[in-house]
Amino acid sequence: MNKSIIEETLNSFIYDEKLSVLVLRGAWGIGKTYFWDEYVQEKVENKANKALNQTAYSYVSLFGLHDLSQLKSKIFSVGEPLKPPENFVSELEAYSRNENKTWELILRGQSKGKNFLRTLGSFSQIAKILPKSNQLSSILNLAEYGLINKYLICLDDIERKEKDLTIKQIMGLVDELCHRKGCKVILIFNYKTLEGDELKDFNKYREKIVDLEIEYKPTIRDNLSVVFKPQDTYFEELLDVLRILNISNIRIFKKLQWGKDKIWDLIKDTEPSLQKEVLVKLTVFCWAFFNSENNLSLSFISKSIKNTTWYSFSSNDEKKQQLSEVEEEWNEIARKLTLYPQNYDDCLIGLFMNGYLDEQVFKEEIKKINQDHQSKNADAQLSCVWLLYRNSFEPNLDEIKSAMRGVLDDSLGKISLSQFDHTINFLEKFGDDVSAYIENYLGFHRQALLEDDPDEFWIVPEIKNSSLRSKIKDILGASEIFNLDKILDEIARTQGWSIKHLNYLSSLSEDELYDWMISNPKNMVYKIKKGLLIFNNLASTNEDSSQKYQTIKENTENALIRIAKQNPLNEMRVRNLYKIEIPEEGR
Repeated sequence: MNKSIIEETLNSFIYDEKLSVLVLRGAWGIGKTYFWDEYVQEKVENKANKALNQTAYSYVSLFGLHDLSQLKSKIFSVGEPLKPPENFVSELEAYSRNENKTWELILRGQSKGKNFLRTLGSFSQIAKILPKSNQLSSILNLAEYGLINKYLICLDDIERKEKDLTIKQIMGLVDELCHRKGCKVILIFNYKTLEGDELKDFNKYREKIVDLEIEYKPTIRDNLSVVFKPQDTYFEELLDVLRILNISNIRIFKKLQWGKDKIWDLIKDTEPSLQKEVLVKLTVFCWAFFNSENNLSLSFISKSIKNTTWYSFSSNDEKKQQLSEVEEEWNEIARKLTLYPQNYDDCLIGLFMNGYLDEQVFKEEIKKINQDHQSKNADAQLSCVWLLYRNSFEPNLDEIKSAMRGVLDDSLGKISLSQFDHTINFLEKFGDDVSAYIENYLGFHRQALLEDDPDEFWIVPEIKNSSLRSKIKDILGASEIFNLDKILDEIARTQGWSIKHLNYLSSLSEDELYDWMISNPKNMVYKIKKGLLIFNNLASTNEDSSQKYQTIKENTENALIRIAKQNPLNEMRVRNLYKIEIPEEGR
């Protein structure tokens, strides 16, 4: 939207004596009032240069007003003179001779101070609340209204008036102000909120009274620039999110700024990728909580985001047909913004729903997730180095090794275990001593390896560097039997597994599974049936995964058959409990 074009239209309205009523319409919160205030205040401040020819300027919000008497009084009481005091008072005197003799007498006795109109308005308001002053209030209302002449008047929030003040009454007053009192009136409101008789009345009077109409439709960038500076960090990223949400409400942008100020000191030292992730979430939650026209409530999003996975975004037509419109709208937003659940979500949601942030919990969760982001970013640097190896037949070994060592030196504590393993293997193969890197790397990650997390155990057999693998096993101080037991317990409970789970289980031999079984682990039947035999009937379009399913199946069945061979009781157990057919030669 080109604001200069709208300003030209406003200028033509202000300075053309034939034009009296202008409507500035647009959706809630997009900055209609803010734009008008900026425009008119520049004119008011230049009153010495005769930027405005009117006697006074009054801005009145109709929010909560019940009747015309209140409206008329407010127009007078908030008036701001637009001419020097002596000129203003003399014009009032001249006008009052024809309109109101009472005020003429009062005016003759007043000083010509620049706050005269406001003082007069304040006196009237005080008089109206005195005991037994109903009659006096009515007289004062008439007198005040009688003094309104050649005003520039802005009536805002018309759609938020009380029901007993009707559009018909307002338009009638506007007509009188313009044609009997020489005023110019600007009406600011959201036209789309009018309905029924009010819409009919407005359309009826609109044709007779309104001279110009402006549809105020600023771009999202225009309105975001009102609250945030375009040079601010992540301005463009926020803009991208707001475009996806299709929102340009300045009030919501101010709430977003408040939320950003609350959390920024807690994330400013984290990885840029995490900062962006948190700000995207903050923006979505703010929009959901404060946007009254939004179908997606914050409570709905709070529940939905916890169940959001990559599968939620699949293009399965049958699955999409089962979604409601609201669920489909959320999935589309979550897909475009790549929104996944994080443990800090409830902290951000609580910031808006409760009005405060649980800083301690938020800091702890951010610290954990920042480590993941650091690892991903360091891995990405190494991935770029590996491109020097993959994408060339040049004799660039020294360049590759130098680049690898550079990443290790700068980000050793942030690199993932698998990337570190691959990198030091390469360096060692071509003559580098990597022992110092291994010692320093394990110094960074010793505590993480000791935490009771299965993900830190099953990766050990996959490590290619023998020195690294040996030292990690020393730190863990745990046997492979214990590792396998924990993994099968998790698979049995969740009926889910990761690629690394699959890789680990398929790496185990028949002997290793046999040894685990005859150790009589706790809940063995449950873990074998729900943890190992779950792979028996699985198939995958991925050939590698299918092969691993088959390997686990064969090794598990062979281990059970070996146990069945031991005695008739074990044969019965294997047949009845695990439904394994024993080969004839195995009996």
